[in-house]
Amino acid sequence: HAAKKAGVRKFVFAGSTSVYRVPKYLPIDEKHPFTPANAYGESKLEAEKRLKRSGVPYVILRMTMVYGPGFHEGFGQVIGAVKEGKMKIIGDGSNRISFLHAKDAVDAFARALESKAVNEEFIIAGEARTQKECYEEIARQLKVPAPRETVHVALALAAARVSELKARLKGAKPHMRREHVHTLADDRYFDTAKAGKKLGWRPKVRLEQGLREVLAEAAGK
Repeated sequence: HAAKKAGVRKFVFAGSTSVYRVPKYLPIDEKHPFTPANAYGESKLEAEKRLKRSGVPYVILRMTMVYGPGFHEGFGQVIGAVKEGKMKIIGDGSNRISFLHAKDAVDAFARALESKAVNEEFIIAGEARTQKECYEEIARQLKVPAPRETVHVALALAAARVSELKARLKGAKPHMRREHVHTLADDRYFDTAKAGKKLGWRPKVRLEQGLREVLAEAAGK
């Protein structure tokens, strides 16, 4: 409402690929039906709907999990678990994950603002790597053994729920969230062709480079 009153020419909204939590086909593109499966995905979808009804010109960027220096929740926890030898492969590890480096996310916002695109949605996702490949690269850069032990997805989700309940009772952040388990264990990868065509955007930071930046930041603290 404030944006509309101020005459904002374009509102770029930080959406989430959590609105596509249950894939109906792969790779997921902007035509994929909405399948949110938790409060986070539902809240992101509701925010999109309200933005579209507001009358404010918009661009929605549906992003995958962002990582990079300064982003510690989620990805940072995985790095810590691999370093301590506590990380387990959820399922068989062959599922694909698309992490998005913070620099690529910023680039997408800049291009959305500068482009002629208006009242459109774009998927913004990094390169797809398997769960096992992600852990192996983290372990390689940390010079520690890569995770080998596996855990069933259902068991990992149950453990995450217990972590959430304990954290709620203590008024603290959970050590593990079910959303993070799904991010790591679900086979989801994305088609970013529309962003490439209309925004001139593509992910530039590969996992190896992005991970080096994250670890360099951690070493400097």
